[in-house]
Amino acid sequence: MALLGFGGMVPLNRQSASSSQTLGATKEYKPHMKITLSIFLLISSLYTCVIAQTRTYEILEDEDQNLINDLTSTFKDQSIPFLLSPFVRHSIDTSMLDIPHLEKDYRFEKVKFKMQNNESKLLNRNDFLLILNPDSLIKYESIDNAESFEDPVLENISKYYGKMGICEFRRIIYSQNREYAIIEYWMNCGFLCGFGEVVLMKKKNNHWTKYRPLVLSES
Repeated sequence: MALLGFGGMVPLNRQSASSSQTLGATKEYKPHMKITLSIFLLISSLYTCVIAQTRTYEILEDEDQNLINDLTSTFKDQSIPFLLSPFVRHSIDTSMLDIPHLEKDYRFEKVKFKMQNNESKLLNRNDFLLILNPDSLIKYESIDNAESFEDPVLENISKYYGKMGICEFRRIIYSQNREYAIIEYWMNCGFLCGFGEVVLMKKKNNHWTKYRPLVLSES
């Protein structure tokens, strides 16, 4: 833009022969710089896109992925179509759990309920629901939508995927013998619209089954 401004400021009144040569040189130089600048911006844009698509994430353990897959197979009510969040990044909310009962009857360790691990891991496979692209989710979450009450994540998954909500799972807690597991999920569908559970799962014949709900939540 500075080059264009500079070119526009050259006087257009009559010049001496030497001045005319200088003006002519400026006119020849300006298009060359415009082309060079355009190429530079194009390369920078392509480089940025490549970098955005080469983020690496730690993949969720196979056992965790299998458990989430088995639980989502029980999500029969699709009245609110939703996507899965690609990230498992928060610990379970244990405030409503009867931890002594879980220790005694299902052999959970008390220390596991106190551990807070908010390290993000990537959920990258599911047989029943579409998983949102992780780079897309990061992009949607970074949008400043202060002037609107609409969640930018929900707005964009509705626009590009035709879905009305997104489901996010939390860190799984396993019993000592790994026969039981506790998992939490939350389905966000907008302002004062959402529901979720903390669920006790049991492993049987190498598959996880929903044993019983521990906490039900709704907004």
